[in-house]
Amino acid sequence: MPPTTPHRPLGPVGDLEPDSGGGISWATAVAAFLCRPTAPTTKRTYAILLGRIGAQLPEGAGLGDLSAYDYQAALVGAYDNAAPATFNLATGALRGLLNHAADWEWCPDTVPYRFARLARPRKITHDHNRALTREVIERLCTNPRHGLRERTLWRMLYETAARANEVLRLDVGDLDLSNRTAHTIRKGGDRDTLHYATGTARLLPRLLAGRTGGPVFLSSRPPRTTALPAVIDLDTATGHARLSYRQAAALFTDATNGATLHQLRHSALTHLANTGTSGPLLMAKSRHAALTSLQQYVHPSQTAIAQLTTGLDHNDRT
Repeated sequence: MPPTTPHRPLGPVGDLEPDSGGGISWATAVAAFLCRPTAPTTKRTYAILLGRIGAQLPEGAGLGDLSAYDYQAALVGAYDNAAPATFNLATGALRGLLNHAADWEWCPDTVPYRFARLARPRKITHDHNRALTREVIERLCTNPRHGLRERTLWRMLYETAARANEVLRLDVGDLDLSNRTAHTIRKGGDRDTLHYATGTARLLPRLLAGRTGGPVFLSSRPPRTTALPAVIDLDTATGHARLSYRQAAALFTDATNGATLHQLRHSALTHLANTGTSGPLLMAKSRHAALTSLQQYVHPSQTAIAQLTTGLDHNDRT
């Protein structure tokens, strides 16, 4: 038997009038679902995911008209060819919406229950060869063909093993140049300290060029007057805005023929693991909350495995 959902007292959301013969419409339900207290980034992501799913549903149908099979078909129609992680994220967003709808009696309790049985998470496979070699990273960060901003960003991402957004959100005031540290907001909202090394320390003063405020990494051109960024993302001295993740990611992918910014973090942690760095130190460097989260990033490189294998070869006379 499907679990019963406790009745919730009607509030501003529960008092919504039906939009159609089938009750609350998909658009209204999504809008109400996204009004819950949720992180802004989660709201934006869910809005995109649910928007694509909604486009696959029968036009004009209310939640009362749709079955778990309809939602499963819409999910597959929107995300069947997506990466497993994206498919699972979309599944979670839709499951959350349906549970919310059942709580407010916009659809039967059986719908989210049956959908959960239909929409099985897809297995995420990890490419253990994603780490770039030290030589590749060194060439990228020293090649004058790439701009100073890009080389500084890439070097800093590698040396800090930070997430790209943690570095891109840095302001000049967050830097402690004498101690080679930077203060950022980590995933989850906590304030944290990043530690960088000589390569970044040599590049940062050249990049800042005397600037004492504003974002560390700036866009190449001033923003359009029709799309002005928030004040916190604007450097008043130059009129340029903070470099966006999308642009930074595209530049790195283009420079590396397909690699991602995340691979710099992955590479740093892999290289540290290959030198015998302990699990607790790796967790402190990566700022993971659990060792299980760190394990998906840290795997011995193929070079390290080859060297280990050579150590077993007593007949090797080279």
